[in-house]
Amino acid sequence: MKTFTKTLLSTALAATLVASTGVAAAQKIGKVDIAAVFQAVPQTAAIEPALTAEFKDQIALLEKLRGDVQFLVEKVQREGPTMSDDQKTKLQEEFNTKRSELEAKGKPLQQLQQRRLAEERNKVIALINQTVTTIAAEKDYDVVLEGNTVLYIAPEHDLSQAVIEKVSKIK
Repeated sequence: MKTFTKTLLSTALAATLVASTGVAAAQKIGKVDIAAVFQAVPQTAAIEPALTAEFKDQIALLEKLRGDVQFLVEKVQREGPTMSDDQKTKLQEEFNTKRSELEAKGKPLQQLQQRRLAEERNKVIALINQTVTTIAAEKDYDVVLEGNTVLYIAPEHDLSQAVIEKVSKIK
């Protein structure tokens, strides 16, 4: 009886595999390496200069504050031994004020820059995903997988270059 059950289960499993292989063969599967596409499109290269221009005034202010703090540090090292206690106290207070101002303005700016960078990257990724969907529909692909999850696919089913070309044309 156990042999019959094992044989029946094996036959059912084999039939299922054969049936699913037929279904899988009917599907057209492609792949796109999103990371490679992201690095290759010109929109990615344009993010950094755009953000630098957007934040140039705040960055210049922070650079000035850093310069002021550095000047005060050098002044203490240079003139510290000859300064009176009152002068040292005033210089220390000025240093603490400048350093606090630098920290108070630096952290929010850094967080804002990181948020804007993420926003701009997400825009490019959304554009890439939209383009993948468009190309997949145009070429009648049933499934498109992310490139890192695919061990092998025939080169004609790698859509990465087509996506790069199409996204590069979009302004």
